[in-house]
Amino acid sequence: MEKLGSIQFVALLILFQVGSYVIFGFASSAKQDAWLVALLSMVSGLFLTLIYYAIYALYPGLNYVEILRRTFGSGLGGLLGACYLIAFTYVAGRVLRDFGELVTTFILPRTPILVVLFCLVFVCYYGLNAGIEVVGRVAEFMLFLFLFFLLTQTIFLTGSGLANFEFLLPIAHDKKAIVQSLIPLGITVPFGETIAFLMFYNQVRRQDMVKFLLMFSVVGAGLVLMSLNLLAVAILGPELYARNIYPMITAVQQVSVADFVESLDALIVIYIGIAAFFKITVFMYSAAVGASSLFRLQEYRTVLIPLSVAVLLLSTFMSKSLPEHVFIGLNWVPWVLWVPLFIILPILVLGIGMFRTRGERGHVEAKNR
Repeated sequence: MEKLGSIQFVALLILFQVGSYVIFGFASSAKQDAWLVALLSMVSGLFLTLIYYAIYALYPGLNYVEILRRTFGSGLGGLLGACYLIAFTYVAGRVLRDFGELVTTFILPRTPILVVLFCLVFVCYYGLNAGIEVVGRVAEFMLFLFLFFLLTQTIFLTGSGLANFEFLLPIAHDKKAIVQSLIPLGITVPFGETIAFLMFYNQVRRQDMVKFLLMFSVVGAGLVLMSLNLLAVAILGPELYARNIYPMITAVQQVSVADFVESLDALIVIYIGIAAFFKITVFMYSAAVGASSLFRLQEYRTVLIPLSVAVLLLSTFMSKSLPEHVFIGLNWVPWVLWVPLFIILPILVLGIGMFRTRGERGHVEAKNR
């Protein structure tokens, strides 16, 4: 079995959680309180991550599909496992479409979106075919490159004199909008999506460090999202931030430093591409590992080609336009998929697992008496 080092695991987690949310911004309906929603989302993400780790602690060494079968039996557990595989494949397609829409809008407007989608999904397939350990090593390097790009962008944005931090006031001016932005989307995305990693917690080399690495990555990704929101609102203002589909790109387009540095479109697309690649790759890997466990295959690579085709087709045909794509992702998907799969079912699995563990301990103690 391939193994991931601690830094590789953290790099995958952070890049995965930042993902496509550097494209669309985060909690735009909360306007100047988007950063506060990101902070609250990070806190709720810590609780969700603790739930996921507690599930793994009850069944160490097993992936999530195996845990579901152990909890609910082969029939129902296998069916629930299949639901997660479909969900992971679907959201991989959504992230792929996010990136395709961005590239064809700002970088390659005359290029058919299918070409962009195919190129990225092929790169994801190629990486996974090389193995998750190889992907982890690439993530280890790319995280530092990603943070460098992020720091460069932040310096130019603040140095351009465009930021007006008075736009962030008053704080918590619309509590209803904060709650609506947090529930359910802010709770489930992106931190609830890390349930995909439960498919391969058992591949982390330092098992005693898994809990710490998970917590560290949630805090790190949360701080990145919060800082990006602060900058975007400070530059665009709350109203324009709320109305803009791509607030971060709109912000960097206004950069002008000493009449030398003009616009950073290419920079932001590069690091968005990095984050999108790892988010799609992790979802595809989790789906492939789950499928190999569900159908008792010897090698997850067996399903990579049909899985890649499914992701490509989903991303191409899941919506007719960008507004429809965004509307479905913000309003339907969280309630229909994420709340049941990321919150309700894991809590149920944890509850059943704890009840069984206590029952088994009680039975052993009674026998020893």
